[in-house]
Amino acid sequence: MLDVNDVTVDLGHRVLVRGATFRVAPGEKVALVGPNGSGKTSLLRTIAGELRPTSGTIKVPEHYGWLQQDVQARPDDAHEVALRHLLAARDTAALAEELEGARRRVESTTGVQLERAVRRFAALEERFRTLGGYRAEAEARRIAAGVGLPDAGLERRVGTLSGGQRRRLELARLLYAGGELLILDEPTNHLDLDAKAWVMQFLRTSRCAVLVVSHDIALLDDAVDRVVAVDRGHLDVYKGTYSEFLAQRSAREAQRAKDVRLYNERVSRLKATAERFRHGNENVARKAKSIDKRLEHMAKSAPVALSPRFASPTRHARATSCWLPTGWPSRTAARGSSPTSRSRSGAVSTFSCSGSTAPARPRSCGSWPASSTPTRARSARAPTSRSASTRRSTRTSATASPCSTTCESGPTASPTETCAQCSATSG
Repeated sequence: MLDVNDVTVDLGHRVLVRGATFRVAPGEKVALVGPNGSGKTSLLRTIAGELRPTSGTIKVPEHYGWLQQDVQARPDDAHEVALRHLLAARDTAALAEELEGARRRVESTTGVQLERAVRRFAALEERFRTLGGYRAEAEARRIAAGVGLPDAGLERRVGTLSGGQRRRLELARLLYAGGELLILDEPTNHLDLDAKAWVMQFLRTSRCAVLVVSHDIALLDDAVDRVVAVDRGHLDVYKGTYSEFLAQRSAREAQRAKDVRLYNERVSRLKATAERFRHGNENVARKAKSIDKRLEHMAKSAPVALSPRFASPTRHARATSCWLPTGWPSRTAARGSSPTSRSRSGAVSTFSCSGSTAPARPRSCGSWPASSTPTRARSARAPTSRSASTRRSTRTSATASPCSTTCESGPTASPTETCAQCSATSG
């Protein structure tokens, strides 16, 4: 079906994926997950033939479909009616036109030519029926309705449809066409809950193999047999649904962390021994050099801890507070309870296929932008009778400390006191 063998994908001077190897069997449903920028879409585009791999080989079936995130109407399709564009995804559309031409020839032919035209029409009609041509339009309308594109939208020209409607049309066209493999990049974007449920049911029961990238945790849990995780340019394959993948990855992370800890302890002991031997006589010094060579050999196969599970930032308790990376102490933690980290999608997890990562540097806390003056400071301005230097001092003090009374470290002593954590992060 689909075979990806030792594929490397570069984007400029950056290696996105290195040595990717996996296979999608007939009828199998596989999810490709990882953080934003990890190379998921680039890998899909490479598999679909839009990009060339730097190295490696990719084998795809003869008939496959490819749904991109950004769907633009081609100039040739812009003036075509949406229903006609949808029906053209199957061979029955061209066969219907050929059948109509054969019917007109039968009506306009006489004599010996008529018998030949009738035989031709009968052969085409039999093939059309076998391929399901008579039920094609009803099936196409059913699929379009399933993804949220009503009959009224099918009567419009493709160029007049909105971006969301065009994407629904292309998704319906892909599902209607079928094929041996469907390559889908965010198939549930622009869909409501009913349409998402319909797509999940369709993919789960379809005979087509599916390779999908999606933010939709429900889709990944409902219609996926295996998960391929992109982790720092390398691919790891897990069996089961997305939730099962999370459990497997957590166990693998724990084991890898244990291996790293044991390795570091062993290295520390060997280094301490070598250091003691280094100050001894010549025979003992030779043992120190032997230990040094052993450490160099061990370093080549040293275990590496898996990257932290990808998580959406944890939202502050107040709606106007700042975003904090997962792992920072929260107000709930400060009170003694154990908060549960949730991704933006609502799934209890710290590895998210949505790829949301915590910002490298959180913005200043508070309910106003750091560049503006707090409302409280404005209302507390001194009377106009004060000197200009005094007024400047008051405004400077208020503007320099925008933390108000709510911060990650807890309430501050005064409206102008900056907590230690914000002082550290804001430089």
